[in-house]
Amino acid sequence: MKRFRPAVQACESRTCPTMVFIFPGNALAAATPDIPTQTAADRLLQLGDQPIQVSTPPMDSPRAFQAVVDYVREVSRGQPIGLIGFSAGGALALHLAGQPGLDVRSVLDFYGPPDLRDWFASHGHDHYYQYVTSHVHLTPAVVDLLSGPTHSSAHFVAAFGRQDANVRADVSLSSFQADFPGGQSFVYDGNHGVTIYADYPAFQSFVASL
Repeated sequence: MKRFRPAVQACESRTCPTMVFIFPGNALAAATPDIPTQTAADRLLQLGDQPIQVSTPPMDSPRAFQAVVDYVREVSRGQPIGLIGFSAGGALALHLAGQPGLDVRSVLDFYGPPDLRDWFASHGHDHYYQYVTSHVHLTPAVVDLLSGPTHSSAHFVAAFGRQDANVRADVSLSSFQADFPGGQSFVYDGNHGVTIYADYPAFQSFVASL
């Protein structure tokens, strides 16, 4: 039995040119669609795309990461796709993009740590670290999967909040620029947990490359 399920929204009477998978965040624990993913899905539908909100399992093992890869590969069937993720879902989206069998054209990370090793280094053992590690058992192998460069020809976009003490903009921008040197980064005046409208130009950059 799959440990996650897609919430596929029909495109009504239109033909959808691009399938976009949208990942929620929950400190790398099991996550289900929420307001940020629904808001992104609604806007993509308005633009004529085909959003798929994905419920994800806890990222507690390479097997869980591979299960998400297998699901996206199965549904997309080699078609060009886009990936959007919020918080931990953004980290997941960035590192899914280079997986074999996926034709990823554009990726949008909204306030997700681009490099999990850098995120841990920036927090030491503070309450953010304690919150994450109390919700999911992160093995070194999982941290490796969500750290470092992603080798992909996709267009990478990231947006970080200037007031976000969880996924700090300064640390995240440095990580993103190091691991995704051709990517486009944005900083918005806000905190964690916002929707795409907190930095709509970042979303527009993502859509332009689908």
